[in-house]
Amino acid sequence: MDLTARGKQLFPQILKDYLAADTKLSDYYQYTPLIDSFGEAIENKAKEQIDRSSLVEVLKRQYSGIDDAPVAIDLLNDTKTFTVTTGHQLCLFTGPLYFCYKILTTINLAEQLKEKYPDNNFVPIFWMASEDHDFEEINHFHLFGKKVTWEAEAGNAVGRMSTETLKSVLSDLKTQFESDKTAESILPIFEKAYLEQDNLADATRMLVHSLFGKYGLVVLDADDAALKKTFGMVMKAEIVGQNSMGAMSNAYGSLSKDYKLPVKSRDINLFCFHDNKRNRLEPGSGGAVNVVGSELSFSREECIQMIDSKPESFSPNVVLRPLYQEMVLPNLAYIGGPSEIGYWLELKGIFDENKVSFPVLIPRNSLVVLGVGEVKKMDQFNFSLSDLFADSVEKVKELVRADSNENLSVEQEKSDISHIYNQLMGRAKEIDPSLEASVKADQARALGQLDNLEKKLVKAAKRKNESLVNQANKLFEGIYPSGVFQERYESLFSLLIRYDLGIIDEMKNSIDPFDFGLKILSEIRE
Repeated sequence: MDLTARGKQLFPQILKDYLAADTKLSDYYQYTPLIDSFGEAIENKAKEQIDRSSLVEVLKRQYSGIDDAPVAIDLLNDTKTFTVTTGHQLCLFTGPLYFCYKILTTINLAEQLKEKYPDNNFVPIFWMASEDHDFEEINHFHLFGKKVTWEAEAGNAVGRMSTETLKSVLSDLKTQFESDKTAESILPIFEKAYLEQDNLADATRMLVHSLFGKYGLVVLDADDAALKKTFGMVMKAEIVGQNSMGAMSNAYGSLSKDYKLPVKSRDINLFCFHDNKRNRLEPGSGGAVNVVGSELSFSREECIQMIDSKPESFSPNVVLRPLYQEMVLPNLAYIGGPSEIGYWLELKGIFDENKVSFPVLIPRNSLVVLGVGEVKKMDQFNFSLSDLFADSVEKVKELVRADSNENLSVEQEKSDISHIYNQLMGRAKEIDPSLEASVKADQARALGQLDNLEKKLVKAAKRKNESLVNQANKLFEGIYPSGVFQERYESLFSLLIRYDLGIIDEMKNSIDPFDFGLKILSEIRE
């Protein structure tokens, strides 16, 4: 389905061209998004030196407070074990639905790869963007049309933030759902995560593990000194030579001619942690490295010494984070959203510069979840799936016209008037050619008056069919709540309250990593 909705494309053109194997993108990725590509990806990744022992040690330490840690962690010591990875911000209460779709696409990809390549093991990884500091992007979620917000002071990496002030959010939710049977089984999962863990990264790990751990998912927090030590050479090169800027510039220059790109390289693609804040670095005069937003400034030599002694004091930005991921994981694929795939395509030069295999890029699946009421309305209106993504205003007009006994269209009258004015125009031109413009202006005014009359007729019919209009608008609101595509607005938490944990299994069963079309998950009505 070539999806547009309300005049907007759901998927950017660069993603559509990537999936169509458009030749103008062929220089910007290594493998096509097909399961047969993974044979070569396995062979190439096996040649790289990955510090598996450090990775396993870090994961075991991070899971030390969780009783049923994934058995797949130990598998990562085996050179025949590989990972497939997705990553995301630490969204409050799971955030928008696509957070879940990314994870489930990754899990299902690992399962399909095991069937295709049984001699190898494949571990699905959720890479927490714990170092992100855009708190305003993750401090809220939507619950049945209302915005629930976590009020807290931000500035540091969100993963390091204390969860102490989340108690009030949980208390309000318990009060709201105190008589809801489903909520009685769902809320304790979130309470355990947010109240028993000290920071947001640990809480998110426990929450994601509670919801998806049974499928073998492993959660990794890369804000770790041991992991960053393996990335030290790249960070030093960034300080000394700004390597990523040069490696990315050609791709950006070429791709930006055809696409609106989501990411642009900086002179230094690193942040620095200090005073409980995460600030970016930029070159200063005389070879200095300045910490933006502060009075701090270091020499290059001081930065290199800090990278050696305290690598956890530095943090890659969006340009270098993918490379960091691929250097610490035996990774084969990255599962990302539409914009993510776009910015990964900008980065292949950075991977080539560092002699690191570029992963297979797999777009996450997209789902639309329809409740029984919405399914009934679709039947009532005789809507197809594509109708759900049509211009809602025009579809409501069509419904009103179909339901009304009156003829609301003025197309015949417009045709008749146009015919009359065309005849008059011919006569006027014979008498005086200069009259043609005047007749055309009169014709335009007359047609415009008929358009206004049609709008009044439709408006009057809508008033007579108010119930029908409200039902149709409510159906469209389910797909585009508050004008935003459902998967980017609705929270998984709200669906868990509505349907219980079984909805995750239903979503998982609907997802196919190599089927890039939109999926519809609908509630069966009795």
